[in-house]
Amino acid sequence: MGEAWAPEVVVEKELAVQLIGKQVPEIWMESIKELGEGFDNTIFLVNGQYVFRFPRRQLAENLLKTEAALLPFLQPLLPIKIPVPIFFGEKSKEYKWSFLGYEFLPGDMPAELGKSNRSKLIRPLAEFLKCLHHIPVTKRTDIPVPYDTLARLDIEKRKPRLIEKLKYLLELNASPVLHMAINYAQKVEPIEVPKRHVLVHGDLHLGNMLVNQNKELTAIIDWGDVHLGHPAIDLAICYSLIYKEEREAFFAIYGEVDAISLELAKFKAVYTLVLLLAYASDKGSKKLYEEAIISLAIALS
Repeated sequence: MGEAWAPEVVVEKELAVQLIGKQVPEIWMESIKELGEGFDNTIFLVNGQYVFRFPRRQLAENLLKTEAALLPFLQPLLPIKIPVPIFFGEKSKEYKWSFLGYEFLPGDMPAELGKSNRSKLIRPLAEFLKCLHHIPVTKRTDIPVPYDTLARLDIEKRKPRLIEKLKYLLELNASPVLHMAINYAQKVEPIEVPKRHVLVHGDLHLGNMLVNQNKELTAIIDWGDVHLGHPAIDLAICYSLIYKEEREAFFAIYGEVDAISLELAKFKAVYTLVLLLAYASDKGSKKLYEEAIISLAIALS
């Protein structure tokens, strides 16, 4: 099965040391360790203080260029911390793509979230998205932000892949939640996406959020998919993270949302979580799989 996260190039630790040492000489490297990998980047922590992201695919380099231009502008406008690039590596004979370095933001992926901990996230998430979706970035001609070229809310286009992934996951684990998901996927009908463009994170899910020991939201990371698109793309987090009976509290803060946008947000939540489950299964990430299956059950409730 050809996966979206299959890399074209992987930067190993030795190459990362070489590239950072050559292009960021102001850092005296005392330690380096791989923090992990995502769909698009391999990530290293240097001296416990800086995070460097190296693209694994050509697409990822293009996304990092948007981050480099946009995130310094966004940081002071948002109520939650975001990573801001401070080191800018250029393509070279050793590595054909550019890369970025950021100050390390402490925290962990939300995990083992009881209902009370999920409730804790409602206000900061709603305030964050309300703020983000009202930033008039289109007025800044010096900051190139792409539109949604991937049709992220196109149900007709994405439904076959969603069903394919669910059948694959069901072969591995006949979970009742996955049966619920494939029943939803088979019945969901295409919806015409309203033409509305706001600044969206583009990939807001539990793997791109950081919380402290008290399960309080501290940062939103991985802005590679940031673009101008329909707000439902981000509002999917309301379905995947917040219990049905508490979503009203989220929208009381964020603002009123029409029924079509809610249906699109639900579909995006289910689609993203199913991809995360497939990714976690492929990578053997038990923690991510368990959290994603819980979130999928919440989204389908």
